[in-house]
Amino acid sequence: MGKNKSYRGAACVCCIGCICQAVAANLPPLFFVIFSKIYNLNVSELAVIVLCGFAAQIVSDAFAGMFCDKIGAKISGIIAHIFIFSGLLLLGVLPEFVSGDFVYPCVIAAVSVTQTGAGLVEVLVNPLMDSLPRGEHSSAMRFSILHSFGSIGQVMVIIFTSLSLCFIDDKNWNLIPLAWSLLPLINSVFFYIISLPEIGENMGEQIEKQEYVGRGRRGGLIIILLIIGCGGAAEQGISQWISAYAESTLGIFKFAGDLLGPCVFAALMGASRMIYGIYGKRLSLRTALLFSGCGAAVCYIISGFSSIPVLSLMACSFTGFFVGLMCPGAFALASRLFPGGGTKISGKLSLFGDIGCAVGPWTVGAISSSLGLNTGFMLASLYPMLFTAAVWFYFNIYSGKGK
Repeated sequence: MGKNKSYRGAACVCCIGCICQAVAANLPPLFFVIFSKIYNLNVSELAVIVLCGFAAQIVSDAFAGMFCDKIGAKISGIIAHIFIFSGLLLLGVLPEFVSGDFVYPCVIAAVSVTQTGAGLVEVLVNPLMDSLPRGEHSSAMRFSILHSFGSIGQVMVIIFTSLSLCFIDDKNWNLIPLAWSLLPLINSVFFYIISLPEIGENMGEQIEKQEYVGRGRRGGLIIILLIIGCGGAAEQGISQWISAYAESTLGIFKFAGDLLGPCVFAALMGASRMIYGIYGKRLSLRTALLFSGCGAAVCYIISGFSSIPVLSLMACSFTGFFVGLMCPGAFALASRLFPGGGTKISGKLSLFGDIGCAVGPWTVGAISSSLGLNTGFMLASLYPMLFTAAVWFYFNIYSGKGK
């Protein structure tokens, strides 16, 4: 039955879901300067907000697979977006109705609710996208296109929010999350009215000629989890610090730092994902992933060693292009190894990916606090190096298909 349907609407809600996930992850940190100014929150308290958000998403990743399998993709998608909507609504409303010491726990609660929904979306949309009729697109190509919308969402959040803060008073910052909350609310309605395939419906119906199932799938899964963990660390290790680096080394104000730093990073990351999503048939996944790992490692090293701030900033930004395929590539490898793995495999990948996303920037921050950001970037180059080594081992040793 599913083979006779195009499910174009399902592909659209998955892509919008990635944008909603990007809103949930990237919006709160853009208010940190305002929080410290209006609510007197210090750096350690702001760091706790980030930590609680990651913790909520990791817990969501851990249990989302079982949850989604029991109630189905449609209801899971609606609930996930309602969580994001509710969290953004709480972020915009609660600080207006509480005061003093109660603002801080309310912000933590709102961010945690938002990130819980983001975790559910992440676990759901990847296997749902892979369950659509394949046509001419491989798993790697469709995952690349899907994840490119996360990068598009990140660019949208940074530009819209930064521009809005230039034209409204800091005291009215809460209007921005209220405006963004409409997007997940609308997409939850789309999830309700649009036909969705059963997860796993078309997985494995067209395993590409170059694809394979390796020996001992548990061992393969462990390597893939290492790949996505290192990929997440490599992606966020620079992404979370690039704005601060631009402001501190070039002496530019925050809006310009956000545009030159994380915005360019996200745009290049989205570009690499979209390019592979369209032209991926011309380049094997093995070559693309090895190229990504090596390129990211070189950018990290240039960022760490260069004494020219502008060159270091350019290397930081271009890291986005090379890390773009890391996480989609890991999902594609898992789809090949476990056709029909659905939300259970997606949950494991999302869990380890988010752990990497938390560990990467923490490592850079811990090193930078005493040795500076350049040294932090240089030592964090170990993450893309480990990613490259894991990819090489997977294709050349584990699968026995290095050629």
